[in-house]
Amino acid sequence: MKCGASGVYLQELPIGSLLEMQRTLFAMNGLSTDLGAFRQVTFKWGTFPLDFVKEAPEIGLFMAADCIYDKNDFDDLVATIAFFLDKFRNVPLVMCYQDRNLMYSIIEPLDFWGLKAALIPVDSFGFDPEQFASLNDLTMIQDFPTESLDKVIFLMEVRRIDENFTFVPL
Repeated sequence: MKCGASGVYLQELPIGSLLEMQRTLFAMNGLSTDLGAFRQVTFKWGTFPLDFVKEAPEIGLFMAADCIYDKNDFDDLVATIAFFLDKFRNVPLVMCYQDRNLMYSIIEPLDFWGLKAALIPVDSFGFDPEQFASLNDLTMIQDFPTESLDKVIFLMEVRRIDENFTFVPL
């Protein structure tokens, strides 16, 4: 297993969809597609899975990707992120985020929940844009954009405001 991970936790999709997605991603990355070593956990944004927190093994990193188009869903997403960052204080969260509407973004809910985000420079982890040339107009940036927000994907680390915030490349 890459990075020494002993389990993967995903959410919001039915278990069957998760298993198929995991097999596909593992195969694409040259990993074993035997998922017997993984525990599958589903929950919805805006819920607080206390049983998961009680039973969770040691976690080294949370990874999240938003697929949110409705402004009202931002609160549920960020509330769940705040919950996990509160329960697992020493675990960083790295998130892929795309602004889809000029009228709202994830920044306000982050502020409300006492969180902040820092952009992770794409050159800090060896991103190869040539590898993703087939993704149409995908634009990777290292600073917040002033235009074309619907075509920009941010990779950022989210932490509590009261925590020391120094990005260390993964």
